[in-house]
Amino acid sequence: MTKKRDTPRVDGREKVCGTALYAGDIRLPGLLFGIALRSTVPHALIKSVDASMARRIPGVHAVLTAADLPPLLLGKRLKDIPLLARDRVRFIGEKVAVVAAESREIAEEAAYAIAVEYSDLPAVFDPEEALQPDAPALHPDFESYTKPTEWIKAEWRSSERQQFHLEPRHPNISSEVVFEKGDVREGFERSVNVFEDVFQIPMQHHGFIEPHGCTVAIDSSGKVRVSSCVKDPFDMRQWFFEATGVSLEKIVVMPVRIGGDFGGKGYIMDELLAFFLARACGRPVQMVMSQNEEFAAGIHRHGATIRIKSGLDRDRRLVAREVQILFNNGAYAGYRPRMTLGGTPRAAGCYRISHVRIASVCAYTNQVPCGHMRGPGQPQVTFAVECHTDLIARRLGMDPVAFRQLNVLRDGDEAPLGGIWHSVAAAQVLTRAAEAIGWTRLKKDGVGRGLALTERHTGSGPAAVAVEVNERGQILVRTGVPEVGTGAHTVLQRVVATALTIDSSEVAVLQGDTETGPFDGGSGGSHVTNATGGAALKAAQALRLRLCSLAADFMGWPTGSVELDKGRFICRKNSGRVAFARLAGELAKLQGGLIQEKAEITAEHGDAAGYACHAVEVTVDRETGQVKINRAVAVHDVGYAINPRGLTGQIEGGFSQGLGMALTEDLQLEDGRLLYVNFDGYKIPSLVDMPPLFIELMENRDGPGPFGAKGIGEIAASPTAPALANAVQDAVGVRICDLPISAEKVAQALRAKK
Repeated sequence: MTKKRDTPRVDGREKVCGTALYAGDIRLPGLLFGIALRSTVPHALIKSVDASMARRIPGVHAVLTAADLPPLLLGKRLKDIPLLARDRVRFIGEKVAVVAAESREIAEEAAYAIAVEYSDLPAVFDPEEALQPDAPALHPDFESYTKPTEWIKAEWRSSERQQFHLEPRHPNISSEVVFEKGDVREGFERSVNVFEDVFQIPMQHHGFIEPHGCTVAIDSSGKVRVSSCVKDPFDMRQWFFEATGVSLEKIVVMPVRIGGDFGGKGYIMDELLAFFLARACGRPVQMVMSQNEEFAAGIHRHGATIRIKSGLDRDRRLVAREVQILFNNGAYAGYRPRMTLGGTPRAAGCYRISHVRIASVCAYTNQVPCGHMRGPGQPQVTFAVECHTDLIARRLGMDPVAFRQLNVLRDGDEAPLGGIWHSVAAAQVLTRAAEAIGWTRLKKDGVGRGLALTERHTGSGPAAVAVEVNERGQILVRTGVPEVGTGAHTVLQRVVATALTIDSSEVAVLQGDTETGPFDGGSGGSHVTNATGGAALKAAQALRLRLCSLAADFMGWPTGSVELDKGRFICRKNSGRVAFARLAGELAKLQGGLIQEKAEITAEHGDAAGYACHAVEVTVDRETGQVKINRAVAVHDVGYAINPRGLTGQIEGGFSQGLGMALTEDLQLEDGRLLYVNFDGYKIPSLVDMPPLFIELMENRDGPGPFGAKGIGEIAASPTAPALANAVQDAVGVRICDLPISAEKVAQALRAKK
């Protein structure tokens, strides 16, 4: 049934044929190329920066240091990131100066000619060491930074159980948040069994092929045009206004095709530096990071150390849970839109627990900064929770599925942090995944099965969409949200086509810039289908009503008798029928050539979360520790699949990222320097690494999005890694608590077990 809804991607042809324009493809008359000189030390005072030799190189048009720029501190909420390092550097790869030249090669030559004198400071790379009393303070001026105190309190005002400690008790804490329900001390006193485990999750690279890139041009009137691969152009316009003082009406952010995002392209990278270079040179400037720069100085998923303790009563039901999370946010915390990570509250899992306390700390270290990546914080905490859940079951001598079914949330249960969720499908996805993987079937030696469960509410926020029909009968959807690779524009096409009862091929989606496109909160957090899709549905429904009314007048049919059905205007009273495009075009001509309806909404995430369970079967070689995935299952409660083909593609991609997190990906650092700065050394899964994957979609039409849809982009990345860790233990009896689960770790654990 879902195959009838499958829709080819609207951007598929131009991407496959190579005609899509990305940030690095922009070419303007007089274009210059910008390069950043980056720090070679992890923590040091800057004694001097001498750019005199660089400025004398032919073809160099500008060299800027912090002394040439306003003393701005940037950040989505917490503002702690300098435009260029001013008095000190805090990680290897931090930008110290920028150059604009006739070619990238000349700019690189000039950057290397800049002499920087450093005075080394003590560095700290481990977040636990960063919190020791004698650790060096990385941000001694933290108290003066702009912090979103009022914003945070407003964001969480619905729950009095959540407490916020905004002033750090240690100078290297960028934030500390505590979530509480009940009395965790009382819960542990009532517990008959108490179990505690510790898990380590390293940083993870987003894995997009296209690095950050932008082009900034300033015309003779002072209008600033920014072509960028940023996923939230209207936010970028606001950030430019705040940083430069240029009025909003003179800033136009023009999105280009985005070669992968996964959360990594949600903030300023080089756009402001390109602006200051363009202003200094009087010519447009393009800055595109190399892949090495992207690894060494981009942003990554936060590494984490997670301690989790659970108490159970005599009936083996969860009573209390205490979780301590220490996130390593690297040198700067401003790349996050929140003081903490949104996945933190999910550290209690999908289970009934009366007493919960979750404490999350983000610590500064002298390493590359971290920011949002697909389901921020959720893959880390899901790995800890679901591995811990399996360990509890095995210690109790219980089947892991049976233990979960005993404790999992069901309709009417209070959520781990309070409140009642509705349409709780946790037990259903768990049962289906176990059945599909063959949980109870006999296994050969070295074969194991594991699964993991998670949930996530659908993203919310503001959006606006315009839907119009022209005199040729064409339907155009105008949006301001970029297509980041998720198939968002195809979803909008499908939503509007469904509302108008026409084929998707008859609907074109046009993405505008911040001057021509309707406002949108940007892509991220499973927001687009709910918010932008909801606005598109509302506008399309309004257009439908208007067209039916106009059609009745035009055709002389009784008022209120006209409907749209299967691409035709139909009069129910006299059986009149006219093709949609033909009559809609005539109606548009009478209205001056265009009929448009625009809708603005602020979508809510609703009280029905989406649930997912991933299950895997593996074979582990007892001699080498090599893990082979025989097959995998992903069962998702999706509400309604607007475009099943695109939705399953999101699940496949999320599974792949979880697979890399589980088995191969590790951004190893040595004295603050990344050991791997490209995909030769940093191994992400390729097509040949993907196992046979069975995907099952559960549709109940109970989500907040159009037709009852729920979000999928974030949740799909979380359950894979813990499912694999659980399967490895099931296969050979060893537990790997620190990712990735490399063959070396498994073999070493097996030798230790012997």
